[in-house]
Amino acid sequence: MKKRFKLYVDSSRYAVGACLMQESGGRDPVVAYASKLLTGSQMNWITKQDGISEIECWGVVWATRKFRCYLDKREFDVFTDHQALTWVFSAGTGNAKLARHYYGAC
Repeated sequence: MKKRFKLYVDSSRYAVGACLMQESGGRDPVVAYASKLLTGSQMNWITKQDGISEIECWGVVWATRKFRCYLDKREFDVFTDHQALTWVFSAGTGNAKLARHYYGAC
């Protein structure tokens, strides 16, 4: 049986960070770390009503793409401190940008 991956993602006004771990007998050793500074236009998202949700969602999409070689065609768990993303990924959203990020991750 393949060991399950865990992807931890956190975003801020300026950057996105991710940590990929893999289950291993009660301990989850780190496989890789990644971070990326946001571009000027991405930093402008924060001033909008759903801005932080857009940045957090984009961070999850970016991290899954970054670690695609590990995660492709495998089930994995995503952890984020942004509670609204659980709603976005389970119920959908009326925000077009969030929807594009979501469908871009699939």
